Order: sequence, then C-alpha cells, then structure tokens
Amino acid sequence: IGSVTTSKFGFVWDTGHWITLRGSLSRDIRAPNMGELFAPQGTSFFTPTDPCDAESQAANPAYAQSCAAAGVASDFQASNGLIRVLTGGNPELQEETARTRTAGFVLSPSVAPTLRFSADWYDIKLTDAIQIGTPVPALLDACYGTTYPNSYCDAITRDSTGQLVSVASNGLNVAQFRNRGVDWQLSYGLQVPALFERGDAKLVLTTLGGYLLEQSNTTSIKQIDRAGELRRDNSGLPKLRWNAGISYSTSRLRLSTQA
Repeated sequence: IGSVTTSKFGFVWDTGHWITLRGSLSRDIRAPNMGELFAPQGTSFFTPTDPCDAESQAANPAYAQSCAAAGVASDFQASNGLIRVLTGGNPELQEETARTRTAGFVLSPSVAPTLRFSADWYDIKLTDAIQIGTPVPALLDACYGTTYPNSYCDAITRDSTGQLVSVASNGLNVAQFRNRGVDWQLSYGLQVPALFERGDAKLVLTTLGGYLLEQSNTTSIKQIDRAGELRRDNSGLPKLRWNAGISYSTSRLRLSTQA
C-alpha cells in the first residue's frame, strides 16, 4: 500500500488545584493482510436483477437517478442472465483508518485526600474498513441505491451495451465502524480498626463503569447500532455497565471482593 502517516497528540494538565484534565487525538491505520490482498482468485456465476432495468428504475427513483448518472437509459432492457462473480484477494485494497478522540478529568479534592474520581469520553471511528464477500444483490443496491458513483460501483463491470458482465465480491474499502461512550472510576479509602491484629487497617471502596453511546457498523448502505442490544446468550452490549468492589488490608492480611 506504500507509505502512510500516523499521528497522536495528547495532553495532561494538572491545574494545580484538585482537578487534572487530559485528552488525546490520534490517527491510526491497519494495512490489509496477505490473504485480503493476494488470496487465490475464484469465479462463480449468479443471475442478478439489474437495478438499471427499466422495471427496476420505474419502481425505485434512486435507481433511476443513479443509472442515468451512469449513462444507462430509463428504458434499458437488462438480459438478467448469468454474470461472473469474482472472489479472492484484492491487490488494490488500501489501509483502514481510525480516528480516536478522548477527553477526561481526574478529581482529587484536598478536603478528601483519599477520594478520587475520574471520567473519560472516547470516540473511535474506523473508516475504509475492509469488507469481504459482499453478496451481489447488496453490492448492486449499494452502488445504485445511493449517490452514484461510490466505492461499491468500482466492483461492477458492464459491457458497451450496458449489460452487466461481472461483479467483484472480493475485498473493498467500504465499511465503517464507530464506538463511543463514557467510562468512569470512583475510589475512596479510609482507616478502620484492624479486625485480627493491633493497629489500623485500610478499607478502600471502588466502583467503575461505562456508558456505551454507540457501537455501530455500516456495511453496504445499512447501519446497525448494537449499543443496548441484548441477546439470549447474554453476549449483547448493554449501554450501562458497572461493578463495585471493596478491599481490606493490613501489613499482614489482604481481603477483597467485587460484584
């Protein structure tokens, strides 16, 4: 893919009182791997419904507008015969790019030296993500169902008469992912009489959690936000997550629990 540039800027500012501010901005990349670039080429066949067929254009104004921009007449009669579907690696793939932004603060009040609270906002947006094996109908709809031309249209080949010849269902830099939310942590320590020995013990109460604002992926022309999604196997992405813990320690003993 040649050379690329990544960067990261961050700051931490101790205001000199009881609050510290921090934040960062970065640009990161992931290069396509060898399989995505050079997997063996394969060919299969498929009979699609051409979005630029006169009947399809009449039923969908977006198709009509995009097909006109592609130079296909409104009365075009598609053969709707077999076309080649190309699979395998794509040497033309480019890097995936992520933009990450964070901002947060830490509170340490002088009136309560053992109290500490921090919160951080984050926003991670991944663009030009590599999408592999997009179904032919989804590729055609993504090309002609939105503003023409777009990245999906690069995978579609027509002959001089306008008939579909082939669709490349290998990797394309077309997907997007976004993850944003807020994380926080609160801790408070205090001295208590030791239970099993002389002297004092340290008791620390903690809680930490996060609120997921968005975790979405956009493939073809559809965006799915899974923040707040719950599944029967408990593998979903609840918007709010948190846990709490308590620890007890002396010079000779340490106990802790978390829920």
